[in-house]
Amino acid sequence: MANAFILEDDEPIVAAVGDDRVSCEFSFGRYTTFYDDELDIKLHMCLAVECSFRTKATVCFHACCHETRFYSVTSAFLSATRYTFPPTLNEERRRASYIQQALACKLQRAGFWPRELPAELWGMVAGLLLQDCAALTAQEQVHESDSTEHSILDLTQPVHVSYVKIDGRFYVKSLRNTATTSIKGGSHIILPAPIAQGVDVEKNEGRDIFVAEDHLGIRQIVFVSPKHRDEWCRTHPGAPGAWWKHISRDDIPSTIVIRSDGFKIRDIKDPLTLASRIGWQVPVSASPPVIDLLTLKTPEEYPSGLRMRFFDCNAPDTTGYFVATDGARTLAILSHKQDQQVDASLFEDVDAPICFWMYMPINKGEYLTDICRRAGCLIVRTETIGITVRYIDPVSHARLMNNLSSPRIEDEPPYSDFMDMRMSTCGALLPCLADTAVSISIKPIPPADAMWN
Repeated sequence: MANAFILEDDEPIVAAVGDDRVSCEFSFGRYTTFYDDELDIKLHMCLAVECSFRTKATVCFHACCHETRFYSVTSAFLSATRYTFPPTLNEERRRASYIQQALACKLQRAGFWPRELPAELWGMVAGLLLQDCAALTAQEQVHESDSTEHSILDLTQPVHVSYVKIDGRFYVKSLRNTATTSIKGGSHIILPAPIAQGVDVEKNEGRDIFVAEDHLGIRQIVFVSPKHRDEWCRTHPGAPGAWWKHISRDDIPSTIVIRSDGFKIRDIKDPLTLASRIGWQVPVSASPPVIDLLTLKTPEEYPSGLRMRFFDCNAPDTTGYFVATDGARTLAILSHKQDQQVDASLFEDVDAPICFWMYMPINKGEYLTDICRRAGCLIVRTETIGITVRYIDPVSHARLMNNLSSPRIEDEPPYSDFMDMRMSTCGALLPCLADTAVSISIKPIPPADAMWN
């Protein structure tokens, strides 16, 4: 989609068929198929990365956006506007609100209208022009962008960064070893001292790299001394909607390859260690171990674009858990604590087209013992995670808490009253949970009424 807004059912769209040609106009309907008799093709509207009902993917546009475009839709434009993963509903609403407010402000300030209108009316007008404004703005921004060639950054030299603003967010436009004035706003130095691998001198020591990125590219890149790494992670700069990757100084070569889409920086190319490829909701000073639930071993390779969630598990003041599911997978788990005000925006922070939230209360004396993954049919490939809650009386609780400060007896199960567990968005990977109160196990298919005990 030229403006990257989510398609709604019954919206008129066209599909790219090659050589700058498009299909006839038709109405969008997710999971339905449209037959174009003139081109003798069928278009399956799943919006999925992979689908068994199609042979290859194509790009679709809102009909009005394609009709009013300034330039031909090129591969460079599609590369610059492509989403790496679906943004959350909260981010989509923020983007639409920003575009509407910015457009309404510009319309109101224009001096060629026959009469003045109140801001409320300009806001209504801007709301009708959201798609057109987003599409035309993106075309203008990308039209004069650079080539999409990769660049090599020498970390033994100072590093300068420049930014570009897209829909109210700042993205890293370029990373260079020399300052530039050709870009609006110029560039800023973010690494004045060189990285000296293996040198432990306060003024010239190696630095870890923290990268904040979202569905469009890199938002922030920060070089942090290992001496201040833990403190920086606790007080890191805000980047709403971004996922943080941590590259240790021991894994950083003297030169790194930067991948650009011609308009902004997309990511830092491999080779990187497995741990540095994981995106976290907040920066982590050391990535927790991750295991594959099918083998219960550390995977040799992670899924592309793996992003990990976390939640406080078995905290003393926990009163319940919110669990998001699409009916086949667990998408997210949020802990709810006593006297805690529920932030409604957290329920919109799940990038899934189908999402249902359920609340699981925890009574006093109860705690989680199992989060069980059930592998489904090989054809459907569904997977479900269930949560088991066990009651523990105060006497046993005191005994178990005493075990935390004493050597563990081999026959006694290990327990902990608090645990920070990280969970993948797809529910396929979880960290090693040895010596904690929560155990991971693959269970037989339980009865329907026992799935969420």
